[in-house]
Amino acid sequence: GGGDVNRIQHAKFGFIGGGSDGIISGSDLSFIGGGIGNEIFSASKYSVIGGGQNNEINNLHNGTHGRGKAEYSTIAGGASNEILAHSRFSSILGGDQHQISASHTSVVGGGKNNIIQGNQNQDSTHNASNESSFGAPRSIENTIAGGGGNAIGRLTTGKTSLLGNTIAGGSSNHIYDDTIYSSILGGDENNIIESSSFATILGGQENDIFISKYSLIAGGSHNRIVHGTADHTGNNRGVENANVILNGTQNTIASESIYSIILNGFDNELVKGEATSIVGHQNETHDANFSLVVGRYNKTLNVDYGGINSGYTNTISSSDYGGILAGGDNVLKNGEYSIIAGGQDNHIESTAAYNGIFGGENNHIGSTLTDTF
Repeated sequence: GGGDVNRIQHAKFGFIGGGSDGIISGSDLSFIGGGIGNEIFSASKYSVIGGGQNNEINNLHNGTHGRGKAEYSTIAGGASNEILAHSRFSSILGGDQHQISASHTSVVGGGKNNIIQGNQNQDSTHNASNESSFGAPRSIENTIAGGGGNAIGRLTTGKTSLLGNTIAGGSSNHIYDDTIYSSILGGDENNIIESSSFATILGGQENDIFISKYSLIAGGSHNRIVHGTADHTGNNRGVENANVILNGTQNTIASESIYSIILNGFDNELVKGEATSIVGHQNETHDANFSLVVGRYNKTLNVDYGGINSGYTNTISSSDYGGILAGGDNVLKNGEYSIIAGGQDNHIESTAAYNGIFGGENNHIGSTLTDTF
């Protein structure tokens, strides 16, 4: 090759094509095309740095050499990029200040300060000649295509499993801890955290998915899909709850809800519901299954196959197959197969079924009567 102050030491069949201050040390069959201050260190054979400045492929772990191999890895260009120990077959294509550590077959495409971080709590006795002392890598086939300040994995120590996750772009997005085949396509400060699988955030800001499988947040801000339990075996991270928040802000689907959706609006809360839907603002459903809530300040509590179709400050509780179609401040309680069609301040609070109020104001059905107004 050529260039200035380049060195190849303790490496068979290494090549530096040009540039300056390049080093290949202890890594056979490795290649530096050019650039300034690029380095390939021990246990990183068959690796390539195409160009750029101050890029490095080595077997560093917590600042110490000899902690795992970084073989068959590539940094195409850019500046101050690193591929570190336990990162075989990984690549950084360009950009600035990226890092791949303890993550096999992973890719950073470009941007700035993106990190793919596998398990950093490696066995302290591990060395490059004894790969089996670590065992199977816990971070494999993860991708950050671009953007800035995005991360897959944590910088802190701990055991993690990260497989097939993707951050396409955006800023300060994170995928953490025991998460597989999940994606963040863009936006800012979005998180898929802990024991989730096949989960997706399309964009928006500060949206979170936590312990959830097959769930989606399409956009908006400060929306959360949160589950209460997790199965950590195989591909079953998160429970198969398949919940969706399409847009809006400060909406929450929580506590073992499954197949449920919040379509839009703000400050809606859906807790422990199956196949339940909310449209509007500041509505709540708790223990409501196969239910619908539309409007504002409406609530369904402990209801199956019941719903509020529109209106405000209406409440249905313990009234399966019951409905409030419209109006405001109406209450349906303990009345199966009952209905309030509209009006204001109408109440059905009966232990009997098949009651109905079809309009008006301040109408009341109580005790065990079966009546219609």
